[in-house]
Amino acid sequence: MSLLIFNRKDRLEIIENRVVVIFNSLPSCWSFFSLVNIFFILFFISSCGLPTYSYLAPPQKTQVRDDPTTGEYDLIFQNAYTNSLNIFQGYEIFYKIYYPDSTSSTTYLTDFNKIDGNSSPDYTLLKNNGFRRLYISIGEVTSSTQITSGIDETLHSNSKPAFLLDENMLDADFEIRFNFLNENYNNIESYNTSTYTFDPTPYLYRWVYNDQISDPASSDYIAKSFNDTDFDINDSDMPTSITSANMTDVLNLYITFYICSYGRDTEDITQSVYSEPEYLGTLSFDCSITDSY
Repeated sequence: MSLLIFNRKDRLEIIENRVVVIFNSLPSCWSFFSLVNIFFILFFISSCGLPTYSYLAPPQKTQVRDDPTTGEYDLIFQNAYTNSLNIFQGYEIFYKIYYPDSTSSTTYLTDFNKIDGNSSPDYTLLKNNGFRRLYISIGEVTSSTQITSGIDETLHSNSKPAFLLDENMLDADFEIRFNFLNENYNNIESYNTSTYTFDPTPYLYRWVYNDQISDPASSDYIAKSFNDTDFDINDSDMPTSITSANMTDVLNLYITFYICSYGRDTEDITQSVYSEPEYLGTLSFDCSITDSY
């Protein structure tokens, strides 16, 4: 897909061409003052009528591995390196947890059909259908700590939890891996390359509210990982169909992941730009659900 992007230089060139055409068609009795007026009118019209569009392409999924026999649980995708360096900055990742009963299976298919191929270049459909942002930590979040220390507030604030790439990676052709190996690591790494590495290692985590742990007065959220003991029925991202921690000793949860390319608008850097959501895959997690009540 290609889009025409008009900047101020393009606009002026178009205006100059218009003025030349008009000048050549005018009678010789017309004054210079009249031409100046025409020029400013055309400039005003062109400034209002030729908006600049910022466009981002999503990354492309390459592999989904969900194999309990080898312990490989990961999502691998191709960096969206063809995006404009003036716009592209990284990614935002979204997830939703499903309980594998008949109702949730229907919900999963409904969500997929709504989002896949029907989304605009933002995350509106994801948000409206219960998907949540994944957050990034520069330190590992474990079930024993469940704290937010180690978050790089400069790059990964609570309001913009984007996975930002280093400048030398933005136009690099390589694969990125979200690694859930043995459901214990939850980190991000480059895949099949030693040229591009993440240092320090970024980790993926859930940013949830739990009314049995969090402080209701301050609406504190807590950071949780994807380890098998990190899922509590009172967590705000858990399916409402899970009503008891004792439904089974080990509960199999399905987690679906989407990703959007992320950047800044060329005309207004305070405005975020997103690609259409790209489906990365669905992984199964064997969890020992807790009840913090």
